[in-house]
Amino acid sequence: MESENNELSSLISGQQVTQLSTNGRNVTALAALGMGKSNNLPAYSGANALTSANGISFNGTRPTHNIYLLDGGELNDRGCGGCFSSLPSIDALAEFKTLDSNYKPDYGIGSGGQITMVLKSGTKNFHGALWEFNRNEVFQANNYFLNQAGKPRPKFRLNIPGGNFGGHIGSNTFFFVNEEWRRQIQGSTPSVVNTIAAANFPTLGQPLTYIVPANGTAPLVPATNDPAKLALYAADGLTQGKPFPNNTIPANLIDQNAVRELNAGTFPKPNFGTSQFISSIPQTTNVREDVVRIDHNIGSKFQLMGHYLHDAVSQTVFPPLWGNSTYPTVGSAMLNPSWSSTIKLTQTYSPSLLNETSFLFSGNTIHLDPTTTAGGSFVQPSGWNATTFFAPANNFKTRMPEIRLGAPYNTTWSSSYFPWKNSYFGYEPKDDVSWTRGRHQFKFGFSWLHAVKNQELQANTQGTAAFGAGSFSKDSYINFLLGDADSFTQLQYLAGKHWVNNNYGAYGNDDWRLNSRLTLNLGLRYDALPHAFERFDQFANFVPSQYDRTQPYPLDQKTGTLLPSSLTAFNGQNFYLNGIREAGVNGFPRGNVQNYYNTLQPRLGFAYNVLGDGKTVLRGGIGLFFERVQGNDVYNAALNPPFAYQPSATNVYFSNPNTSAINGATTSQTFPSTMTVLQYKYRPPGTAMFSLGVQRQVATSVV
Repeated sequence: MESENNELSSLISGQQVTQLSTNGRNVTALAALGMGKSNNLPAYSGANALTSANGISFNGTRPTHNIYLLDGGELNDRGCGGCFSSLPSIDALAEFKTLDSNYKPDYGIGSGGQITMVLKSGTKNFHGALWEFNRNEVFQANNYFLNQAGKPRPKFRLNIPGGNFGGHIGSNTFFFVNEEWRRQIQGSTPSVVNTIAAANFPTLGQPLTYIVPANGTAPLVPATNDPAKLALYAADGLTQGKPFPNNTIPANLIDQNAVRELNAGTFPKPNFGTSQFISSIPQTTNVREDVVRIDHNIGSKFQLMGHYLHDAVSQTVFPPLWGNSTYPTVGSAMLNPSWSSTIKLTQTYSPSLLNETSFLFSGNTIHLDPTTTAGGSFVQPSGWNATTFFAPANNFKTRMPEIRLGAPYNTTWSSSYFPWKNSYFGYEPKDDVSWTRGRHQFKFGFSWLHAVKNQELQANTQGTAAFGAGSFSKDSYINFLLGDADSFTQLQYLAGKHWVNNNYGAYGNDDWRLNSRLTLNLGLRYDALPHAFERFDQFANFVPSQYDRTQPYPLDQKTGTLLPSSLTAFNGQNFYLNGIREAGVNGFPRGNVQNYYNTLQPRLGFAYNVLGDGKTVLRGGIGLFFERVQGNDVYNAALNPPFAYQPSATNVYFSNPNTSAINGATTSQTFPSTMTVLQYKYRPPGTAMFSLGVQRQVATSVV
C-alpha cells in the first residue's frame, strides 16, 4: 500500500486486466472501478473508441474533463466533447491506472480523472497468446415491444479474434506485437415512436381525407392574406379558421413536394398498432487494431522506447450519428481510422538523476456519409421542384430537407448534415527530470501540446423545415402537407475550418520525506491555455461593448426591413455587422476572446504512515486544476456571420421559403442569421479538489 503519496488512485495490473470480466472487452469498464466514481455507462459500451460510451465522473467532475493516456500520450480527441480516439486491446495492456483526485502536477490540462495505460513490452523469453471472444443474440431474450410486435430479437453478434507475440532481438532490443479484430453486428436500440397512419399518407395529385389522431384535433383552414391561396379557398368553398369539410384536404392545396418526400422512404408506415413504428436495424462495426512496441537499450544509461497503435474502423449507425432524427430509414456510414505513437528516450545520468524526453502523437479522421435501409431514401425524388435559399450545388447528394413535426406527432426525419469530414491531430514534445537529493525527490518538466482540428461546419445545407401545432391549421402534419412552415433554416455552404490550439505547461514537485512516517507532497503547475483560433482567421464574434450606438437606426420604420445603408457586403451577401469583430483584424484576438493566463495550480498534500508498518495511512491533499476547453464552442461559433451564413425565415412556404405563407410576398431581403456569442472575457474552467482519508490494510488483498 502506497504510504508516501497523497493522491487517490486505482491500479490494475496487466494480469488483472485480462482476468477481469468486462462486457465487450472495453477499457472504459475498467475506468469505472474504484472509489469516488459514478457513471452512466450502459451494460455494453461498444467496440470503437469514438462512439463508445464514456460517461464516467470522478468525484463529481464532468466526464468530458477526463483524459485518457497511453504510454504518456493523450488519446483524447480535443473537440469531441470528451471522446477518446483509440480503444486499446485489453490484452495489449501491462498496466491500467486511474488517478482519481489530487494527483501530482506532472499531470495537467484536465480537471477530471486521468486514465493512464501502459502497453506490454517484450522480455528475454518469447511469449504469445491467441484468443477468440464471442457473443450472439441467441443467448439473450427478446425486447418486450419487439416481441409484442412479432419482430425477432435485435441482432447482437460480437466476434473478437486476436493474438500477440513478444520477445527479443539480440540482447538489447525487445518487441511486442498485438493484433485484434472486432466485428460487431448490433441492432439499433428498439423504441416505439409515433409515425403517420398508413391511411394518412397522401398520393400525388389526390385529395386526402385525414384521420385525426386520437390525441389530435380536427385541422382548421389556415388564415392567410395570400391572394393566390384565397382564390383556391374560394374555389374549394373553404372558410378561414373553420374545419375542412369531412377533414378532407383538397388536392390543389397540398404541396406536392411534401407528398414526394413523405412517400420517398423517409417517414415509415406503422408496424405497431395504427400509428406507431418499432424496429431494430442491424448496425455493423469493424475494427482492426495493430499495436507494436519496441524497447532498445542504448548502452547502460540510455533506453529508447516507441509504440505505434492503429485502429482501422468502419461503422454504420441508425438513425444518423450525432443527429436528431426519430426514424432509422436513413443512417450514417462512418470511416474512422485513428493513430497513436510515442517515442521516449530515458537518460540515467546517475543513480539520483534521470531525464525522460518524449514526443507524443495521436489523431483520427472521420468521414460520414448518409446511408439507408431497404426502402429508405434521402435523395430528392423524381419531380422535385422545391427551391431553397441557396444554389442546389451546395446541397451535396441533393438531399431532401429535414422535417420537424410538432404535436400530435413530435418527431423528426433527417439525414443530418452529412456527407461531412474532419480530422484531429495532437503533437506533444515533453521533457521530465527526476532528481533525488537527501530527503527530497524532485520532479520538473515542461510540455507543449499543439493540436490541429480541420473540420467542416455542422449544419444542414439541405435546409430544415419546422411545422408546429400552434399555427396555420393547428396540426403540424397538415401544415406540412399544405406547405406552411413555421420556419425554414439553411446553411449556405459546408465550409471547412482549420482550428489550432496550443497549450504550454510546466511544473515542479517535491516529495519531501520529513521522517520515516510523514511525507509532504509539494507541487506547482502552470498551464497557459489560450483559446483555439482559426488558422486563416475565418472567425468572428459579437462583442456587446463594441456595438456602436451612435450609428443610425438600421430598420426602415415603415417596412421593418433593414436599410441597405446599414448593411456590409461580404462574399456576395449583405450583413449587419455592428458589434461583430473579425479575428485578427485591428488587434482583435485571433481566438475571438480575451485569453486568461492566471492559471497557476498549487497542489499540496501529505501521507502519514500512522503505525510505521505501512498498513495504516492517513493521507490528504488540496489542489487547483484547470481545464482546456474542448473546442465545441468554436465549432458552434464558426457559424457566425460574415464567414458563414445560416438564414432562418418564419411563416414561409416549404417549396419556396423566400415567399411568405402569410401574404404571399416574395422577397430578396436578407434574413437573420444564427449566431453563437462567446463571452469576450473568457476564463478556462477550473476545479478545486480536496481529500482526506484513512486506508487500513486488513489482509493481503483487502484494504
